[in-house]
Amino acid sequence: MDEKIYIWAPSNSAIDLTEESREYGFNRLKTWGKKVEIENHIDRDYLNTKISQKTDNIKFLRKISNKKSATIIPVFGGYTSNILIDELKKLHFDSNILFCGKSDLTVLLNALYTIFNIKSVYGVDFAQLCSPNMSLEDEKIFYDAINRKKIVIKYPKYFNDGFWYISKRKNYLNINWKIENLNQNPIKGVAIGGNLESIITLTGTEFLPIFKDKIVMLESVCDISPSKFVRDLKHLNMASDLNMAKTIVFGKFAPLSPLNKHEIIYPLIKDYVGLINIPMVFNVDFSHTEPSYPFYIGGDIQINTEKKLLKHTGKDYLIFYWIFFL
Repeated sequence: MDEKIYIWAPSNSAIDLTEESREYGFNRLKTWGKKVEIENHIDRDYLNTKISQKTDNIKFLRKISNKKSATIIPVFGGYTSNILIDELKKLHFDSNILFCGKSDLTVLLNALYTIFNIKSVYGVDFAQLCSPNMSLEDEKIFYDAINRKKIVIKYPKYFNDGFWYISKRKNYLNINWKIENLNQNPIKGVAIGGNLESIITLTGTEFLPIFKDKIVMLESVCDISPSKFVRDLKHLNMASDLNMAKTIVFGKFAPLSPLNKHEIIYPLIKDYVGLINIPMVFNVDFSHTEPSYPFYIGGDIQINTEKKLLKHTGKDYLIFYWIFFL
């Protein structure tokens, strides 16, 4: 589709993204044949806190609510996009508006699905598109994702702890999928979720999605400690129907994190969080690590663990496949 792409800053301002990096991302989108509008508020923060201006973002959402078609991409995440969710209830968004985001945008994307049944793309932000390290193969994946095309993703040979724009990262050999409690293959269902630390901020609100019979995708910041991971997952389990999920899919952690070790993470989830007998898949590449690949919140997903295949459909025209070769 050829609608305009809007770049905004719903959480952190864009101060940490250099002009050179922005130009790289802008030119990449232009090369893809996209019309791009970068909102003039992305560098404005509130009281020098790097938190973007709430009033700017409310004006932006109101503008987008009058559009029939658009693709909305944030600069990156942060911690404070939940200050905008009350505004969502006052607005209406056309189903052809494609919201994208990652990390803290988990809050807005899941709220949009809960309120309006709007499907969105988790795993795409402007910072990723600005990366000079993106391979041509990965570039095609993101191009196809924002164009609602079928995409094929090969299991990456290496990965790192992400945040390329902060410093150079060391690559490590990738870690294979691990599975638990799978009694059918493939598994089919609707995908929801995103960043664990962000989605728990929706607990106690009307915006928290229903996890029952869903395939729940959960990832964390790369360097989360085992104790904080257990605390956050336990919180979500106690405050929701997470224990009624059809399957839980966990993303990768930082290369040296003990949570990448199956003999550590699974006993913690089973014995300390209390998630027992639920089908689980571990070490899937949709996290804060790099490379990291998108999925559709609210889209149909099919997981074939024998073939390491994920087929994901957002709408009739939103189709892509995840294929991992191990």
